Amino acid sequence: SVYIPVLTKVRTDLDEFGKVFGEIPRKDKVIPPAVLKAWAKASSHQDKLAKMTDYLGQCHKMEQALTGPRPEDAGSSDAKTMMENSVSANVNQMAASSHALV
Repeated sequence: SVYIPVLTKVRTDLDEFGKVFGEIPRKDKVIPPAVLKAWAKASSHQDKLAKMTDYLGQCHKMEQALTGPRPEDAGSSDAKTMMENSVSANVNQMAASSHALV
C-alpha cells in the first residue's frame, strides 16, 4: 500500500522531532506552555500511529491474498504468483471448470 511508507515516515519524523525538542532547555521558559502542551498532545498519538501502520500492513496482505496485487504493486517480482494464487483467481477457475462440466 502506498500509505504504509507515508505513515512510517511520519512516525520517524515525529521521533526525530521529539529528540530535538527534548534537547531544548526548559529552565529558561524558552518554549511557551502552549507549545509544550501541543507537542505532548501530538506525541501521545505515536503508539496509535504504530498500530495503524501494522493494521494497514495486515489489511494489505489480506487484500493481496483475496484479489492479488494492487496496480501499484503489479511490477513486483512475485506479482504474477500472487495474482494466480489469489482467492479470487481460484474462485474464477472453479467457476469456469464447473461450467465446462455441465
